[in-house]
Amino acid sequence: MTNEEVFTVLGDMANEKEVTIPLSTMQIRALLAHDHSYRRSIENSCRVFMTLKDAEVTIRGGQNAVKNAERALNDLMKSTGTSPSHADP
Repeated sequence: MTNEEVFTVLGDMANEKEVTIPLSTMQIRALLAHDHSYRRSIENSCRVFMTLKDAEVTIRGGQNAVKNAERALNDLMKSTGTSPSHADP
């Protein structure tokens, strides 16, 4: 057995986009509820990476994937009664 790790890269990383969205404490709790299942669901279905730091979430991935993840995050916040303080330009 070796200590090698295998990574699978999906998509074209040259077109990668990163968006940071500020979140309230309630919004962060909603995203992390049920052992991070909502965050993982958005990451898997949209094929993005999400990182949480302080009071914001950063979504990284392809342009369309990030847009889809932003929509999914907005839908989650609407369903939990909170709305992100981020508006699409």
